[in-house]
Amino acid sequence: MPLCTFITNVKIEDTRKFAVELTEFISQQVEKPVAFISMHIKYDPDFYFAGSFDEPACRLHVDNLWNNTPEAAIKWSAAYASFFQTKLGIAQDRYHVAFEDSGPDYIGAFGSTAEANRLAALKQGQ
Repeated sequence: MPLCTFITNVKIEDTRKFAVELTEFISQQVEKPVAFISMHIKYDPDFYFAGSFDEPACRLHVDNLWNNTPEAAIKWSAAYASFFQTKLGIAQDRYHVAFEDSGPDYIGAFGSTAEANRLAALKQGQ
């Protein structure tokens, strides 16, 4: 269940459409259903990146459970670089992505935690 925050200094005409596109793209990359992903898009004209306010830039934070690896992070970073360039004109040296796994005991959903929900689902399947 990826929890995602995207911050950029690029004015996005239709943030809802972009949120759907980015969510679907992340879903493909991390191999998790769109239904499990939350997305927050934030436009910030004062986003300061690498000594500049003026050049297009962004930061993506993806808190994703159970399949973060160093190899996956390399693959995902390259994919996001291409997405940001294509969709927003952001150069590869003007973005950061944080890949985090807070752990299933620290992500809440459905009135419990991801780990408790997983264990309950396993128990029901027995």
